[in-house]
Amino acid sequence: MNRGRPLVALQESLVRAASDQSSASPARAYLPFEAAGRTWALSAEEVNRLAMPTNDITSLQGCADTHACILGVMPTDAEMLSVVDAGLLLGGSSVVRSLKTRLIVFAEGALKGVAIMVDRIHDRVDSVDAESGVLVLSAADLYSKLSHLAGAAEA
Repeated sequence: MNRGRPLVALQESLVRAASDQSSASPARAYLPFEAAGRTWALSAEEVNRLAMPTNDITSLQGCADTHACILGVMPTDAEMLSVVDAGLLLGGSSVVRSLKTRLIVFAEGALKGVAIMVDRIHDRVDSVDAESGVLVLSAADLYSKLSHLAGAAEA
């Protein structure tokens, strides 16, 4: 049984959505995920890839000025990722690791090299309506939250 197939299919759909530039007004795709007891969504354009968390996360807990949401660093084939607990970052409880736990790795910008650990990822959607209860975030929103925590730790 190939357990990684749903993750591969989800990654392929994200890549297709990001590379499909054929229409004059492309629809914006979102990647919904669960963390902090709520459902959130990021623009699929801001996501580089999804990954399974490993036991290779080197903890930074106990280091000076490190907020509890900063879990540590994790090596991958291509880079060293800073791993952040999305549950704690978004004001809820810590992500509980399970078979559904995933890392969302960001593509570019201020969060390049950062992965947020989430409870669960849902299939990509083409739109998010206000009535669905899904809260839309951007990489800039997450960066702002991390910067605020870093500033509070230094004060």
